Amino acid sequence: MCWEKFARYFDVELRQVPLRGDRYLMEPDDVDRHCDENTIMVVCNFGQTFTGLFEDVRGIAAALDRFEERTGHDIRIHVDGANGAFVAPFSTPDLVWDFRLPRVRSINASGHKTGLAPLGAGWAVWRTPRTCRRSSCSRSATWAGPRPPSA
Repeated sequence: MCWEKFARYFDVELRQVPLRGDRYLMEPDDVDRHCDENTIMVVCNFGQTFTGLFEDVRGIAAALDRFEERTGHDIRIHVDGANGAFVAPFSTPDLVWDFRLPRVRSINASGHKTGLAPLGAGWAVWRTPRTCRRSSCSRSATWAGPRPPSA
């Protein structure tokens, strides 16, 4: 639902990869069928809400590398970390899905999916300050600079 809101708010076409047969995730071979010169990003789901499955972010990044070699079009990846961004570093530490991949520009994680958190509790991080548009980021005067630890 959040991506439908994103598309409506920013007036962009949303292309969703449909479920088919026994495939419940986007796969690297979906890149060529759903991306073109108008594609602004690919969102990889990392910890699908109903199954907990991780999409193959590394494989999708490699498919996007091949797409760029053929077309010259650079497409970035956003990882919708859902609850997988909390779990994967501990359950599968050798799995490469994050900023170790140059195409990954941003990652979000959803605290509300782990329970005992208010609906909508979530966080987003960007690879560098340059990859986060100034208008998309907020700063808090109360969080600026070092603070003494609290006991």
